[in-house]
Amino acid sequence: MYLEIEGASKSFGASKALDDVSLSVPKGNFLTLLGPSGCGKTTLLRSIAGLLALDSGTISVDGRALDPESGGPRAVMVFQDYALFPHMNVRRNVSYGLKLRKLGAQSIDRKVDECLGYLGIGELGRRLPSELSGGQQQRVALARALVMEPEVLLLDEPLSNLDAKLRLGIRSELKRIQQELGVTTVYVTHDQGEALALSNIVAVMNRGRLIQVGSPRDIYYRPADAFVADFVGTANLIEALVLEAGSDSSRVSALGRSWTLGESLAGDQVGKAVSLCIRPESLRLVSAPGPDSLEGTVVQAMFEGSHMRYWIDTGQVVLVIDDADTRRDCPLKSRVAVELVPEGFHILGDRLAS
Repeated sequence: MYLEIEGASKSFGASKALDDVSLSVPKGNFLTLLGPSGCGKTTLLRSIAGLLALDSGTISVDGRALDPESGGPRAVMVFQDYALFPHMNVRRNVSYGLKLRKLGAQSIDRKVDECLGYLGIGELGRRLPSELSGGQQQRVALARALVMEPEVLLLDEPLSNLDAKLRLGIRSELKRIQQELGVTTVYVTHDQGEALALSNIVAVMNRGRLIQVGSPRDIYYRPADAFVADFVGTANLIEALVLEAGSDSSRVSALGRSWTLGESLAGDQVGKAVSLCIRPESLRLVSAPGPDSLEGTVVQAMFEGSHMRYWIDTGQVVLVIDDADTRRDCPLKSRVAVELVPEGFHILGDRLAS
């Protein structure tokens, strides 16, 4: 592995910010640290940057210990507030780190020109940060990091200060740049949409611990436990009873009927309660009740552009459903039929229902 974190722990007084975190990232991957405020993701990012010393554990890049003081691997960080020098124009901001390395003037000019041009801000070179928009400042901060040719690029919620539309545009550009340059990237956010869209590896954290690491698709559709299911997207969490368990499939009882699921369970789970995660888009509204459907009453509806979100009270549970047919009209208090597709059920890793 390229970026290796082993047993990272860090406390601030009685508060444990990192609790024995171990994580491996292959070279060229885009890792997002995702979790609620105070979960430890920024502490881990700053530790990778060398801005915080761990109480215990190690961080290495390509087999070399992270030690900025002795010229170790270069991990360059882009801060949430960009941290641009207000009295320096764009070119001086971007060239600052290169001058500290004592590169020649011609080499610095060439590197700065290439980086500004690549990010599409070459014409802004003489402007001060106060003369730039939020999106332009973000690009300058990114240019200042990339011009240093980092072995690991660290991004601390760099899009949080941008409006929604600009954030989406910069997000797409950031992903393109990372893929083209192939720089190993660690990104911190509490925005689940950013994490799923940008990354090929997502690490979900809570209370200083690493809860689950996987691809965006696995994190979303196969969450490890109820915390991940609820934090990453919207989830219907349903109690079920295990009827049969096997290595290839299992059978559970939920919502008044039994379901065969293509998931494995240990034999000692038979007769025990588990939790099922069902995403809203895995449920469908149908014109008439069928063998795999439930009837219910619409208790809330919300238009979200690409889909309608409905809350359906089945009498046993309120299900959240995303309906792609935005032309369908299901008014409040109307009766509807909801089709449940067992392929969309996932048995949570924590197994036991609370």
